[in-house]
Amino acid sequence: EMLARGKRRQRALDLAARFQDPADASAKSDRRASPHSPRPSIHKARRESLEALAKVLAEKRDIVSDYDTRHDAKEEDLRVIVSRAASSEQTLLSLSDNMQFQKLTQEQKSELLIELAGASALRDVRLDGLGLNAINAEALAQLVCSNSSLTSLSVERNALAESALLRLASSVSGHPSLTSLSAGHQRTTLSRAATSALIDAMESAPELTQLRLGTVLDKTMLKRLEGLTLTKREAARLRRRQQIGDSARDSSGGDQSAARPSRFAVKAFDWAVEAGRIAADEQFELGSGSAEAPTVSSIVSRENASAIGSTSRSARSSEDRSGVYVVTADPLWPRATEAERLLVVEAFATNTTVHTVEMVNALVNDRLAAAWGEVLGVNSSLTALNLESNSITGVGMEALAAGIRRNGVLRELKLANQHLTFSQRSEEELARAVEENTTLTKLTISLRSVQARELIQKHLQRNIDLIRAKRVASLGAGGAGATKLYRDACDFELLARSIAADEPPTHGFEQPKSTFMATGHPLWLRATEAEQLAVVAAFESNTTTLAVEMVNVCVNDCIACAWGRVLGCNSTLTSLNLESNSISSAGIEALANGLQKNGGLRQLKLANQHLAFSQRSEEALAEALQSNSTLTKLTIDLRSIRARDLT
Repeated sequence: EMLARGKRRQRALDLAARFQDPADASAKSDRRASPHSPRPSIHKARRESLEALAKVLAEKRDIVSDYDTRHDAKEEDLRVIVSRAASSEQTLLSLSDNMQFQKLTQEQKSELLIELAGASALRDVRLDGLGLNAINAEALAQLVCSNSSLTSLSVERNALAESALLRLASSVSGHPSLTSLSAGHQRTTLSRAATSALIDAMESAPELTQLRLGTVLDKTMLKRLEGLTLTKREAARLRRRQQIGDSARDSSGGDQSAARPSRFAVKAFDWAVEAGRIAADEQFELGSGSAEAPTVSSIVSRENASAIGSTSRSARSSEDRSGVYVVTADPLWPRATEAERLLVVEAFATNTTVHTVEMVNALVNDRLAAAWGEVLGVNSSLTALNLESNSITGVGMEALAAGIRRNGVLRELKLANQHLTFSQRSEEELARAVEENTTLTKLTISLRSVQARELIQKHLQRNIDLIRAKRVASLGAGGAGATKLYRDACDFELLARSIAADEPPTHGFEQPKSTFMATGHPLWLRATEAEQLAVVAAFESNTTTLAVEMVNVCVNDCIACAWGRVLGCNSTLTSLNLESNSISSAGIEALANGLQKNGGLRQLKLANQHLAFSQRSEEALAEALQSNSTLTKLTIDLRSIRARDLT
């Protein structure tokens, strides 16, 4: 600020010197030469400088005013433009950065937009950089709703806030002809609600294939917008092909012999008939690459097969894939309605021949995912289901989880790369469903919940071991050893009884003397929570085991509470390692209660838990150590400074 002030002062002095009278200049030089001569008043010099500066500014103001006058003379009158667009057959109207429009009040802008709403011939309207805000939202929506032939609308670089964009989205929703909408680079950042509403409007508008929103910061919204854009463009491309084929047939004049089918002409497909074939275990027409099934080239025309080239479906036709149904990248599947897709999915409930279904990037939403959940609950032949790169949210995930619970044959389920996110509740619901399922061995999905991810990995490994044990047991060469392996994988009741009776552990837990090691043990990872609780509770009456190691074996609060009860009763255990598990506040408080009553434990390891615990639980653990006189080593990550100092 000081530098700027100094520059302005110097500029004023220079201007004053420029307009100064030569006689005054010579007198000033004489006064400088004679230091004893009287000096003029400082206020007079400043006044002269300000007068000179005012004169220069007035000249510049006249120059700017003259420029505005000449610019307005060049720019066509705004009223003439609007009236001509409203009364003629003009298809393009561009008012972007119009200075006359910018000078209007918001009410006047709304009046002009309402007047434009009556121009039924307009196809392309550009209203960029006009200062439109929430006051003009209703007029802008009226412009969109009243013109059913509008194909392109651009309202970039305005001041449309969230409420205005929501109103714009409601007017665009279901528009029959709009193909392009630009609403980015507003003065305020687009909110998540406005972005979601505009994307929903794009999904409901049948012809809208281009939505420009500027920079979308929300990665979920950006991913959804990109996926929807690709889907809409593909559907538009198929419609153009269909129109080209129809025009080619119309130009033939009804002469079937002279009509040469277009390479883009694809017949309409009856999905109800296809669903009936699937439900009745008959040979279906699409989705399979068997030799008997017609290919896309046969649907188009035998004469066009060479023009289309070898597609993925014709390449599969030489293979035996009668038990595989694939609609991934099928040009007919996007043209089907949601009701038709629902019929096809529901048909697999009674199918007994198809073992693999692939629907990757195939417009599967929550409704179709719910249908697949019902199918998985009753289907007895499907072993692999691929639903990657679709738009399944928490509702669809919970429906699939309910189906997995009742399923007894599915081994592979792929759900990765969904365009939408799902809640932590749905992730945990899916993890509990995998726990109750004994056949699923592969599940691809991106989970944010650490606990759900660990539970799923644990139970998938359990299922793999069970299937391996069954396979070994079924082999004749396995004999009694294979049968024992399968029996041992489930017999934790006998292990708990042996621990409680001070007998050496069996069933694969034979460790060094006085040590029980469950860390990394495949049998322990396959045990259910009830079986693990029974084993832990058995240590209450054990008098021989001195050390227990349970590192990274999914110990949760329930098992930690059981260990708290054990520590209150057991007097021989000297070392307990529960690191890298999922113990939270409830488990820590239970262990603290056990430490208050314990008189033999010397080492307790609780570091690197996957879940955080409260300050109250940390202080409860620190206070428990005050009444414990044997513990000498405790490893735990504490955030509370007071609890750390007490420990």
